[in-house]
Amino acid sequence: MPCSPRSIAGVPFALVEESQKLDIGEFEVVLKQVALPMGLVVDAITLTGSQIHLENHPFRIGAPEPGKITILIWQDNLAQFLTTKAPGGLRDFSVELKDGKIHVQASMKMIVEVRASAICNLRIHENRQLFVDLETVDLMGVGAKNLVQSQLDKINPVLDTKDLPIQSSLTGYEIADGKLTLFGDLFPALRSE
Repeated sequence: MPCSPRSIAGVPFALVEESQKLDIGEFEVVLKQVALPMGLVVDAITLTGSQIHLENHPFRIGAPEPGKITILIWQDNLAQFLTTKAPGGLRDFSVELKDGKIHVQASMKMIVEVRASAICNLRIHENRQLFVDLETVDLMGVGAKNLVQSQLDKINPVLDTKDLPIQSSLTGYEIADGKLTLFGDLFPALRSE
């Protein structure tokens, strides 16, 4: 069949109009600085798998077994996300990801400016949503857990796999050394819009 010339960013390529198939033994794709719809910027999403079969007409992608997805978020991006969302009027966020917990400090204007600190845990819900749950909070030496948890509820879930362009599930996470790493399974079928 004839091919019609096309170009992307000035680079010409030929459009193939006939059905094509491609088998891939193994793959690894790294996506960097991925901005999710709710505003969180993910530092890296790594997709790995094997025995992928692609067809272009109709477009299909499949594999006999799930691949793996790894999502990396550094503490600075988490602090920026919180600063942008400004839950409960809090600002000047600092975040430390260490020892399996999220340590957050933020400023709050009451009558005077006060500094609040909290320790949070993560929870994976239905293998697709990541929630932040409050463990402890200190606001001027007084616990204000219900107040802070209600603000957290406004930004939860902080990640939902339905926002990713490929079907996946969350299976676990690790918090250490300034980073949050999420692990999951990748089901190689692109989402249809």
